[in-house]
Amino acid sequence: PLPIAPPPAAEAPPAPAPAASDVSLKVVPALRKIAELVRGPKSKTILLDARLVEAFDSLREAEDLEDVLRALRPIRKAGPKATS
Repeated sequence: PLPIAPPPAAEAPPAPAPAASDVSLKVVPALRKIAELVRGPKSKTILLDARLVEAFDSLREAEDLEDVLRALRPIRKAGPKATS
């Protein structure tokens, strides 16, 4: 009789990816803090691009990842400015 080979060793399951809510709980407050530093009342930063002003103002009020994406979308669509 032919020997029966044992089944191949099962690979360890991949580590679970962090849930969106876990990421949101860490990322959104961090982005809000950065936006507050850049656009808050004590900021000494001058932004010359109106899209950045709008984006940072929106980030200051972001509640979730959806708000963050909405705030950053105009910057992404515009792309980098060409410099001369």
